[in-house]
Amino acid sequence: MKSLSTIAALLIPVLTTGQCDISVPANAMVVSTGNVTVGESDTVIWICADVTNLVLSGSNNTYIMTGFGSVGLSGTDNTAYIRNGNYWTITGNGNTVYEGFGADAMLAGGSTSTIIACPTMIIDLSNAPVPGCSAVGVNEQGADASWSVRSTGSVLEVTLRSGPAVYRITDAQGREVLNGTLQAGSNSVDLSSLPAGIYLLLDPDRRVVLRFAKA
Repeated sequence: MKSLSTIAALLIPVLTTGQCDISVPANAMVVSTGNVTVGESDTVIWICADVTNLVLSGSNNTYIMTGFGSVGLSGTDNTAYIRNGNYWTITGNGNTVYEGFGADAMLAGGSTSTIIACPTMIIDLSNAPVPGCSAVGVNEQGADASWSVRSTGSVLEVTLRSGPAVYRITDAQGREVLNGTLQAGSNSVDLSSLPAGIYLLLDPDRRVVLRFAKA
């Protein structure tokens, strides 16, 4: 786990439904084991199995992850789509990572990459190569399908499709530091009382909607 001092401040834009959908092509490279380093470039790579300490060091790839596990992205200029249950540490530059509900991607080591929170993510596996993986469709749609959130560092701007809804904010150790009620439409949550650090915004079911940094 990276220390908080090594993690860059995040500004995570939120897209609309459908903008994070992706299909796995028939010629995709299949990664079905962990504890390996994948250094290919200019390739679509389907990470379909559960992995541990997978290292992605290539460039100009498209990574599609439907398995679970921990991944280090040290390569550059890649695009990644990651579903829930995954922890990615991004040290490479120029990457764009689309994270589905419940995914946990963090910038570290001064990375200039971009993390984008997806309200929904549908991964089409109808043409995916079969060996090594089960071609089961993935449709990630959770609480943030109705929560649109942007962090400016000192304020959370939250838009709800319907309300009211209770929110909680915890620190990186899981201690609750703020709570309140949001209404349907636009809301602003003042973060000025919080010290600098990493925080989690939780929905009424205590699911993570956004992981953000307070400078």
